[in-house]
Amino acid sequence: MLSYKELIKQNKAFADAHYVIKNFGNGERWQIADHSQQPSFKYPLMYVEDAGNTSSDGSYTYSFTVWFVTRIEAPKDRGDEILYAEYANAKSDMIQCAQDLVSFWVQDTNFPTMELDRSVSID
Repeated sequence: MLSYKELIKQNKAFADAHYVIKNFGNGERWQIADHSQQPSFKYPLMYVEDAGNTSSDGSYTYSFTVWFVTRIEAPKDRGDEILYAEYANAKSDMIQCAQDLVSFWVQDTNFPTMELDRSVSID
């Protein structure tokens, strides 16, 4: 069983090694805005928020909401189609980051006692 601290450490290691993600944070959702005020901050951001941990039958379950946040630069030509294309590209990149994180945990064999709930929702 991994401790909370080790789970955060592993998620940070994933973010640090990922080609797209430039920053990592952990805390409550409202702290994302504070996080972006740090001098070293760069987008895209992977942010891990606790989502209610439970305990039953001698096992402890950690739950997280993971945010993948990026910026969309406003194009010089602000036509609707161009803005939509920029939004769609950014959304696609962040969905891919989320899928990479799920794959990271599903395929990891370093923690044989950890059971991962593979039913995730990517919004």
